[in-house]
Amino acid sequence: MLARALRTGGRALCSRFVATEAVPLQCASVSQGTEAAQLRSDWPRLEVPSVPLPRFIDPHSPSKRQKREPVALAEAVAAVKANATANFNETVDVCIALGTNPKRGDQMVRGATTLPHGTGKEPRICVFAKEADAADARAAGADVIGDETYIDTILREGSSALNFDACLGTRAMMPKLTKIARVLGPRGLMPNPKTGTLIEPGGMRVAIDNMKKGRVQYRADRFAVVHAGIGKAIIYGASQHKTSWNQSAAKVVINSIA
Repeated sequence: MLARALRTGGRALCSRFVATEAVPLQCASVSQGTEAAQLRSDWPRLEVPSVPLPRFIDPHSPSKRQKREPVALAEAVAAVKANATANFNETVDVCIALGTNPKRGDQMVRGATTLPHGTGKEPRICVFAKEADAADARAAGADVIGDETYIDTILREGSSALNFDACLGTRAMMPKLTKIARVLGPRGLMPNPKTGTLIEPGGMRVAIDNMKKGRVQYRADRFAVVHAGIGKAIIYGASQHKTSWNQSAAKVVINSIA
């Protein structure tokens, strides 16, 4: 603004100063050929030491931001585990920036894959089925069997009635599940054929086994970035000895998206 005023001739530059009390607006007149502004006010100029004065930014000055160089996957995994210093077992995520346009329906990226060593947590699975399918789901190890009564409970109580982490459903129950789509959908629990949570005839045991082994869902956000959890920073039990569990899990997710 100051440079523009010097080029165009005499123009009034106004600046408001910060103070604890009300201070009237001060105007400075800059005349052509002069280097300093003359204040046309009897009020003394007030300055707050904690507020820095404006300065010009040199466009040729080196940036303070350091460009991060890509590293190998094994090195990145080791760095993530070394920096996991929270007082809880942190989740390790893989983030992949895609070159797609998420606003176009034919370029939406969404799917699911099964991790080789699980996610470090065994999910609580609910299967919405009835009659023979419900019996098969119970025999296959489902934790919750969802029937029409349970659907009415979710419709009445909302998300407080959800006592499971993953959800599967049969085609016969899909018309009933539309009643609670507003509850299941935002939480990623609505059965969908794209994520493998819609059970086909005869695939009950396979679907439940894959979910218990560690099936993760991924979806590109509005910035075309895919986020997927690949496990915990610390894996307890037998998988703890598999030092490359998270590296192989990241490869599985990347290959599934590709």
